[in-house]
Amino acid sequence: MFQVTFWSLPSLIALLLAIHTLRVVRSSPNLPGVTPMLYLCTTVILWSGGQLFGTLVTTPPLKILATQIEAPGIAYLAVCWFWFALAYARRRRNVSVPVLLTLSILPTISLGLALTNPWHQLVWQNGHAVAHFGYIAWASTKGPWLVVHIYYSYALLFAATVILGFELSSSRRYRKALVAVIAAPTVTAALNILSLSGWYPLTGIDLTTLGFALSALLLNDGVLRFGLLEVAPAIRNRVVEQLVDGVVVIQADGRIVDLNSAAASIFGIPLEESLNQPATKYIQTPLLPGLVVGLFSNAELNVGNRSFHVQATPLSSDVERPPEMALVFRDITELTKIKQEMERIAHTDFLTGLRNRRYFMQRLAEETERVKRGNQPMSVLLLDMDSFKNVNDTHGHDIGDRVLQVIASVTLEVKRISDVAARIGGEEFAMLLPDTDREGAIKVAQRLRATISEQMIADARGQPIRVTASIGVATMSHTDHAIDHILTHADRALYRAKDAGRNRVCTE
Repeated sequence: MFQVTFWSLPSLIALLLAIHTLRVVRSSPNLPGVTPMLYLCTTVILWSGGQLFGTLVTTPPLKILATQIEAPGIAYLAVCWFWFALAYARRRRNVSVPVLLTLSILPTISLGLALTNPWHQLVWQNGHAVAHFGYIAWASTKGPWLVVHIYYSYALLFAATVILGFELSSSRRYRKALVAVIAAPTVTAALNILSLSGWYPLTGIDLTTLGFALSALLLNDGVLRFGLLEVAPAIRNRVVEQLVDGVVVIQADGRIVDLNSAAASIFGIPLEESLNQPATKYIQTPLLPGLVVGLFSNAELNVGNRSFHVQATPLSSDVERPPEMALVFRDITELTKIKQEMERIAHTDFLTGLRNRRYFMQRLAEETERVKRGNQPMSVLLLDMDSFKNVNDTHGHDIGDRVLQVIASVTLEVKRISDVAARIGGEEFAMLLPDTDREGAIKVAQRLRATISEQMIADARGQPIRVTASIGVATMSHTDHAIDHILTHADRALYRAKDAGRNRVCTE
């Protein structure tokens, strides 16, 4: 009644692989193409399970029962493959019921005739047991309706494969998937045709399940492993590939679902190898996790010497399932440079190249708040050219401007990197000295004053002009209640220097 032979292996392997594929596909229930894929796996399970049972039993009644078990799988497998192709290409979770009912009319008739075949012999005829090397198989000849079903099924398989091939051929990154979706039905069909043909010597041994096993391996490796149920190649290729912006679609767990050529170029991501890989493998930024899970939707990051604005958009409003995120990387390098240049111009004195009064006051306010919170002092220098009006009146404004430019150059030489030097009036300059006490500020001021007095500036006739400057120094710490008025104190010290005879440094 029962037998255990080598011929059970193909159907057993096909059954196990189909069950595994079913479990994988069920983990993403809301994706287009998943529902028909589940039914497709079910038909393969029924067909392979019936075949497995048939290889294990030897009596005619049980052999006939095995053919009835596999009958639903045989009847609807091609319909499910075509259904999957439509759903995947149209990106809908469900193909319309009328379409499915229409496609299933002939398979339903086939199933009914298969289950009642002993009464009319329209599906198979002359069923009998045959022995091959000790293995008891069940052989029969094709009935007239089976021929109709075969032609119909192969028409659906061919149409579905063409649809999927067109979808995947639209982008070179899906070459492996394209090979898989063409090879899988081709291998299965070839072994099925061989089993049904008169050229096959092992009558009653169906090699179709061996085709299922090979097809499952192909589809798992070429399609499911790369998450291609989540991508519509033809549609995305017509839209996303035309964008100059980089686009990366990422799952909630951080895997890359899709990306366009622009994104691959930006991050140096290999197109074919990147699918289903962690995004952090290629995109190095601490901002990425927050963008992927939707903590924020905008960010800016630098890649090499380029700047990008990143916009994160969820691709689904399904509250029960974390949505995929489309990250759009827009190159704002030139815009950033323009913005930085405009900001520099807005904060820069045109004549001297120093910072202007607006920028100085902004930094002074920031530094004042920092000093209030800490223990470090802060100093301010106010510098005013001595008798500068005489320079303009005697030599003209061109020479006066040249004098101001020389003073600015000296100021830049004297200041430290952390200091802020600015022109805040006609001939008035200021320096902000963070973390500098009174003694240090006086040293800087004296050096600045001495260097200015040593400058020899030629007039229009080439004769030297000597200029001097008076400097007021004010220093404050977090314990000083007048810290918000440090500029006023520096101004008072400046006037003391003027009153004391000019070309000197005074403190407040």
